[in-house]
Amino acid sequence: MSVRRTNVRGSAANRQQGAALFVSMMFLILLTLLALSAAQVTGLQEKMVQAYWSDIRAFEGAEERLRIAERTLRADAVTTECPTVDSGSVQPAWVSSVERPTAAAVHTLNLSKGEASRGGGVGGSLEIAAQDASQCAYFLLSASESDARVDADASSWAVVQATFVP
Repeated sequence: MSVRRTNVRGSAANRQQGAALFVSMMFLILLTLLALSAAQVTGLQEKMVQAYWSDIRAFEGAEERLRIAERTLRADAVTTECPTVDSGSVQPAWVSSVERPTAAAVHTLNLSKGEASRGGGVGGSLEIAAQDASQCAYFLLSASESDARVDADASSWAVVQATFVP
């Protein structure tokens, strides 16, 4: 029986000389870059969702403050012919400008009295009506609220305004 020897150096497996390793390393690098990109996109989406929910929390809080002020004013209108508002005539800067509020608050202004009724509009159109009704016809309610329990920690603020007729 004769044994035949083959030359191992010339086989196809030896001619690759690390090509499989190189290709697998390239696939690994591509998959790593893809995973890093996906992680960055996910992080950005998380930040966007957090900002969205901060805005929603601030808006809902301001809306709640506004509804409480409306209920209070409506209850005062039932017991008093012309409810008085305690906010005074000086509006906070956040009511009529783009200035950011510094604290959660409610401001109420009687649009039928004082400077707010001068010129045509509400006060001028109600001159023929009864005096008491025209003096208590319309109120401007403004409410501000932040998304945090402590105003100093707020990342989002909302200001809501409504014209209210008791």
